[in-house]
Amino acid sequence: IRLDPQMFEAYRNLGHLEWTEGHPDPARAALKKALELSPDDPYAHYYIGRLELDLQNYPEALGNLDKSKSVWPQDAEFDLLAAEGYASLHRTADGRSLLARVQHFDLTTPQAVRLGALRLACQQPEEGIAVFERLMSKFPNSAWAQFDVALAHLEARQPAESERIAHSSPE
Repeated sequence: IRLDPQMFEAYRNLGHLEWTEGHPDPARAALKKALELSPDDPYAHYYIGRLELDLQNYPEALGNLDKSKSVWPQDAEFDLLAAEGYASLHRTADGRSLLARVQHFDLTTPQAVRLGALRLACQQPEEGIAVFERLMSKFPNSAWAQFDVALAHLEARQPAESERIAHSSPE
Protein backbone atom coordinates (compact mmCIF):
# COMPACT_ATOMS: atom_id res chain seq x y z
CA ILE A 1 0.00 0.00 0.00
CA ARG A 2 2.90 2.33 0.73
CA LEU A 3 4.44 1.51 -2.66
CA ASP A 4 1.19 1.93 -4.60
CA PRO A 5 -1.77 3.45 -2.73
CA GLN A 6 -3.98 2.87 -5.81
CA MET A 7 -3.49 -0.92 -5.76
CA PHE A 8 -6.96 -2.15 -4.79
CA GLU A 9 -5.77 -5.75 -4.42
CA ALA A 10 -3.51 -4.71 -1.54
CA TYR A 11 -6.43 -3.17 0.34
CA ARG A 12 -8.60 -6.18 -0.45
CA ASN A 13 -5.96 -8.59 0.83
CA LEU A 14 -5.38 -6.48 3.94
CA GLY A 15 -9.12 -6.46 4.57
CA HIS A 16 -9.28 -10.22 4.17
CA LEU A 17 -6.41 -10.72 6.61
CA GLU A 18 -7.96 -8.35 9.16
CA TRP A 19 -11.28 -10.19 8.83
CA THR A 20 -9.70 -13.62 9.32
CA GLU A 21 -7.84 -12.26 12.36
CA GLY A 22 -11.13 -11.09 13.88
CA HIS A 23 -10.62 -7.33 13.45
CA PRO A 24 -13.87 -6.16 11.83
CA ASP A 25 -13.32 -2.39 11.88
CA PRO A 26 -9.89 -2.37 10.19
CA ALA A 27 -11.12 -5.06 7.79
CA ARG A 28 -14.16 -3.00 6.85
CA ALA A 29 -12.01 0.13 6.32
CA ALA A 30 -9.55 -1.68 4.06
CA LEU A 31 -12.28 -3.39 2.06
CA LYS A 32 -14.19 -0.14 1.59
CA LYS A 33 -11.00 1.45 0.29
CA ALA A 34 -10.59 -1.48 -2.11
CA LEU A 35 -14.13 -0.90 -3.35
CA GLU A 36 -13.49 2.84 -3.75
CA LEU A 37 -10.61 1.95 -6.06
CA SER A 38 -12.37 -0.91 -7.83
CA PRO A 39 -16.16 -0.78 -7.29
CA ASP A 40 -16.87 -3.99 -9.22
CA ASP A 41 -14.29 -6.26 -7.58
CA PRO A 42 -16.27 -9.39 -6.64
CA TYR A 43 -13.72 -10.55 -4.08
CA ALA A 44 -13.83 -7.28 -2.13
CA HIS A 45 -17.63 -7.45 -2.19
CA TYR A 46 -17.48 -11.07 -1.03
CA TYR A 47 -15.10 -10.38 1.87
CA ILE A 48 -17.00 -7.35 3.13
CA GLY A 49 -20.20 -9.33 2.68
CA ARG A 50 -18.80 -12.17 4.79
CA LEU A 51 -17.62 -9.72 7.42
CA GLU A 52 -21.08 -8.14 7.67
CA LEU A 53 -22.74 -11.57 7.56
CA ASP A 54 -20.67 -12.68 10.55
CA LEU A 55 -21.84 -9.54 12.37
CA GLN A 56 -25.46 -10.19 11.30
CA ASN A 57 -25.64 -6.86 9.46
CA TYR A 58 -27.81 -8.57 6.86
CA PRO A 59 -28.77 -5.68 4.56
CA GLU A 60 -25.13 -4.61 4.15
CA ALA A 61 -23.93 -8.22 3.96
CA LEU A 62 -26.37 -9.36 1.31
CA GLY A 63 -26.01 -6.18 -0.72
CA ASN A 64 -22.33 -6.97 -1.11
CA LEU A 65 -22.75 -10.71 -1.44
CA ASP A 66 -25.27 -10.24 -4.24
CA LYS A 67 -22.49 -8.48 -6.17
CA SER A 68 -20.08 -11.37 -5.66
CA LYS A 69 -22.01 -14.53 -6.52
CA SER A 70 -19.42 -15.54 -9.09
CA VAL A 71 -16.88 -16.17 -6.31
CA TRP A 72 -19.09 -17.81 -3.67
CA PRO A 73 -17.55 -20.98 -2.22
CA GLN A 74 -19.19 -24.36 -2.25
CA ASP A 75 -19.60 -24.34 1.53
CA ALA A 76 -22.63 -25.45 3.52
CA GLU A 77 -21.87 -23.20 6.49
CA PHE A 78 -21.64 -20.11 4.30
CA ASP A 79 -24.85 -21.01 2.46
CA LEU A 80 -26.69 -21.53 5.75
CA LEU A 81 -25.47 -18.18 7.07
CA ALA A 82 -26.51 -16.40 3.89
CA ALA A 83 -29.89 -18.17 3.90
CA GLU A 84 -30.42 -16.98 7.48
CA GLY A 85 -29.75 -13.46 6.27
CA TYR A 86 -32.16 -13.80 3.35
CA ALA A 87 -34.84 -15.24 5.64
CA SER A 88 -34.43 -12.40 8.13
CA LEU A 89 -34.92 -9.88 5.30
CA HIS A 90 -37.93 -11.84 3.96
CA ARG A 91 -36.09 -12.61 0.72
CA THR A 92 -37.45 -16.15 0.76
CA ALA A 93 -36.84 -16.89 -2.92
CA ASP A 94 -33.12 -16.19 -2.48
CA GLY A 95 -33.08 -18.25 0.71
CA ARG A 96 -34.78 -21.17 -1.01
CA SER A 97 -32.24 -21.08 -3.81
CA LEU A 98 -29.39 -21.43 -1.34
CA LEU A 99 -31.15 -24.13 0.65
CA ALA A 100 -31.60 -26.16 -2.51
CA ARG A 101 -27.81 -26.05 -2.85
CA VAL A 102 -27.22 -26.91 0.81
CA GLN A 103 -29.25 -30.10 0.71
CA HIS A 104 -26.60 -31.67 -1.54
CA PHE A 105 -23.82 -31.22 1.02
CA ASP A 106 -22.85 -33.74 3.66
CA LEU A 107 -24.23 -31.83 6.65
CA THR A 108 -23.41 -32.20 10.30
CA THR A 109 -26.39 -32.78 12.58
CA PRO A 110 -26.49 -29.14 13.78
CA GLN A 111 -26.33 -27.96 10.16
CA ALA A 112 -29.20 -30.28 9.25
CA VAL A 113 -31.27 -28.86 12.12
CA ARG A 114 -30.56 -25.34 10.81
CA LEU A 115 -31.49 -26.45 7.30
CA GLY A 116 -34.84 -27.73 8.54
CA ALA A 117 -35.54 -24.54 10.49
CA LEU A 118 -34.55 -22.39 7.51
CA ARG A 119 -36.82 -24.40 5.21
CA LEU A 120 -39.66 -23.49 7.56
CA ALA A 121 -38.54 -19.84 7.74
CA CYS A 122 -38.44 -19.69 3.93
CA GLN A 123 -42.02 -20.95 3.75
CA GLN A 124 -41.19 -24.50 2.71
CA PRO A 125 -42.97 -26.46 5.45
CA GLU A 126 -42.98 -29.83 3.68
CA GLU A 127 -39.24 -29.65 3.01
CA GLY A 128 -38.55 -28.57 6.60
CA ILE A 129 -40.63 -31.40 8.01
CA ALA A 130 -38.82 -33.86 5.71
CA VAL A 131 -35.44 -32.71 7.06
CA PHE A 132 -36.59 -33.19 10.65
CA GLU A 133 -38.16 -36.57 9.86
CA ARG A 134 -34.85 -37.75 8.37
CA LEU A 135 -33.14 -36.67 11.58
CA MET A 136 -35.73 -38.53 13.65
CA SER A 137 -35.09 -41.64 11.54
CA LYS A 138 -31.36 -41.24 12.09
CA PHE A 139 -31.82 -40.71 15.85
CA PRO A 140 -34.99 -42.73 16.62
CA ASN A 141 -34.60 -42.69 20.40
CA SER A 142 -33.79 -39.01 20.70
CA ALA A 143 -36.40 -36.84 22.36
CA TRP A 144 -34.88 -33.75 20.70
CA ALA A 145 -35.45 -35.22 17.23
CA GLN A 146 -39.09 -36.04 18.02
CA PHE A 147 -39.55 -32.60 19.52
CA ASP A 148 -38.11 -30.95 16.39
CA VAL A 149 -40.49 -32.92 14.13
CA ALA A 150 -43.44 -31.99 16.35
CA LEU A 151 -42.36 -28.35 16.34
CA ALA A 152 -41.95 -28.39 12.55
CA HIS A 153 -45.52 -29.68 12.18
CA LEU A 154 -46.73 -26.98 14.54
CA GLU A 155 -44.86 -24.31 12.51
CA ALA A 156 -46.46 -25.77 9.37
CA ARG A 157 -49.90 -25.30 10.95
CA GLN A 158 -50.49 -29.00 11.45
CA PRO A 159 -51.36 -29.04 15.16
CA ALA A 160 -52.98 -32.49 15.17
CA GLU A 161 -49.87 -34.13 13.70
CA SER A 162 -47.68 -32.12 16.05
CA GLU A 163 -49.69 -33.32 19.04
CA ARG A 164 -49.61 -36.95 17.83
CA ILE A 165 -45.82 -36.88 17.56
CA ALA A 166 -45.40 -35.06 20.86
CA HIS A 167 -47.53 -37.64 22.67
CA SER A 168 -45.52 -40.50 21.15
CA SER A 169 -42.41 -39.21 22.90
CA PRO A 170 -41.88 -40.65 26.37
CA GLU A 171 -40.38 -37.37 27.53
